[in-house]
Amino acid sequence: MAYTPNADIGRDPRFGRIHETYGEDTYLTSRMIVAAVKGFQGNTQMPHFIATCKHFAGYGQVSGGKNFAPVEISPRTFIDEILPPFKAAVKEANLLGIMPSHCDVNGVPCHGNKELLTNILRKEWGFRGIIVSDADDILRLDYFQHVKKDTSEAVLQSLIAGIDLELGEGGCTKLIQIIQQNPKLESVLNETVKRLLTVKFQIDLFIDNFNVISNHIFDAIQYANARLFSLIAGRRIRMSCGTNHSNGMNTSCIERENMICVFQKHNGAFCSLLSKGKMFL
Repeated sequence: MAYTPNADIGRDPRFGRIHETYGEDTYLTSRMIVAAVKGFQGNTQMPHFIATCKHFAGYGQVSGGKNFAPVEISPRTFIDEILPPFKAAVKEANLLGIMPSHCDVNGVPCHGNKELLTNILRKEWGFRGIIVSDADDILRLDYFQHVKKDTSEAVLQSLIAGIDLELGEGGCTKLIQIIQQNPKLESVLNETVKRLLTVKFQIDLFIDNFNVISNHIFDAIQYANARLFSLIAGRRIRMSCGTNHSNGMNTSCIERENMICVFQKHNGAFCSLLSKGKMFL
């Protein structure tokens, strides 16, 4: 899971994170974000990674360009100019991750905003991924933005709003106590767990990839020419790309200073990276 790309609209040069944005234009940012998410996640129907668009939403419009400052913005500008890059990522690239903004928008902290995180993002746009908090922003509902009286209330609000995963620590430890005191909320927690597990299965996180990779490596060793490996371990060599007819392997080599990379195609998969006689994936 990567906490990127940044879908903020950067228009205030005082904003300390303006260099992370794709600029001031909503359409251009939307196109760049869709391309970035597709690049990170791969096939939109069978993704292999989780891209996380941030900061949902309006973080580029913080007052005075100051980190964590509030945002005062008209609903029309917010909907027509700030939200489209996020919507495009969800609709066109099957975005799997969203990170809410540090700030509050028109007095409502994004980490506790059910209208934004559930009604708009999930119900209206059809987002099926996971929402991860930014830093300690769940706890900041209490000690920074002062919309909740303690940590437990802050965690409860973020859970109801739709946040699935906490980046940081402290808040999630209150969940058992919260559910015990509010048994009806167990169904809300179940939905959160369901979303997390669904995305993990979707990107094949529960497959034993190590054994799959290991089998390719062992196959490469088994079918490799012993003389080729001894030459690689001993000195730099140059080998033309394509088929090496002496051993029947489809082998490509890239020579660089103090390193040679050998890519062997076996059973449709390229594997084996060797450097100074050592083998890596």
